[in-house]
Amino acid sequence: MSRPPSDYGFLGGSFDPVQKAHIALARAALKERRLKAVYLVPAARSPFKAGGPIASTDDRLAMLRRAVRGVPGLRVGDWEIRRPGPSYTFATLRRLRRAFPGRRWELILGEDAWAGFGGWRRAREIQRFHPLVVARRTGTPTTRGPVANFLKARPGPVSSTAVREAIVAGGAWRDAVPAGVAAIIAARSLYAAPAGLSGREAKTLKRLLTPERWRHSEAVAGWARELAERHGVDPRRAERAGWWHDVAKSWSPARLRTYARRKKMPIPWGKNTTLDPLLHGPVAARWVREHGFLNDKGVLAAIARHTVGGPVMTRLDKVLYVADFSSPDRRYPAAARVRRLAENHLDRALREALRAKMLHTLERGRVLMHTSVGLWNRLVVENT
Repeated sequence: MSRPPSDYGFLGGSFDPVQKAHIALARAALKERRLKAVYLVPAARSPFKAGGPIASTDDRLAMLRRAVRGVPGLRVGDWEIRRPGPSYTFATLRRLRRAFPGRRWELILGEDAWAGFGGWRRAREIQRFHPLVVARRTGTPTTRGPVANFLKARPGPVSSTAVREAIVAGGAWRDAVPAGVAAIIAARSLYAAPAGLSGREAKTLKRLLTPERWRHSEAVAGWARELAERHGVDPRRAERAGWWHDVAKSWSPARLRTYARRKKMPIPWGKNTTLDPLLHGPVAARWVREHGFLNDKGVLAAIARHTVGGPVMTRLDKVLYVADFSSPDRRYPAAARVRRLAENHLDRALREALRAKMLHTLERGRVLMHTSVGLWNRLVVENT
């Protein structure tokens, strides 16, 4: 028995950034399937991608809304992007069926997504309630996938990765995105490699860091450079330490421990896994060295020590530790105090940052790292 025609289309994706091909696909489905509207639905995070989106939630929504402005029948649905965690299409469609019982939805897919549809979570549930609408890519070989309705139109290839890489490399990219989207990308400097990073480095960091973590690393890098200039440290080295210091911050504790054990790295707290998040500093230093991004031993040491310090700290170590604690994106009161101190007194700023961290740890009944205690004792002795 054939399914009744659906009224609305659902086109999901990261849209990082949205491209002309996305809009062409949505318009083709709208016309050929005679839909009332097609919703472009940006995911918070794709479950099929290791890292999160590069652009922030607000930036991706702004680009999408500009892309559909003035295009009849195209709308933006923020049902997934406002929910934390990975976005699963089956769950979103399930919520839409409950919220809008009078609406019927068709799921619009590109050829690659259709070919991999069997690996989607609850794929059979989706098929049971929602017809699949697929656009084949021009010039690609025929692939195999589930039963679907194929569009006559072939909007062309979609590769947000290629657009981002072209932006970083200074290549041609504007023709791939709607004019309004290009204006937003240019005005907000989205996807471009910032000063202090090569195109390859920026691409890697944007792949590995969440948008929020990227903004924090950018803030730390800039503040570390400024502090380095004030306190006689090489600003270039401090800036690079700031960019790379949190590259393993989003790793799970289990992943950090597994990596450390595989690399035979010391884990001072032994089998006590509650402290494993503190491994993100040493793991980050090891990871960036092994992947060829850094080989400066002083920078690597600063990255390794930026969370819990060490009994002996170089000036570069101190700069990164203070910059991470008091970067401009930090809003807690202690960060503001440390920023003021750091302008003229690096050691006093370090002591205040360490004091605040230790008090925070003690108030929550957690274990103080011996490296932090050793650093505190040394600072107290030197100040007496």
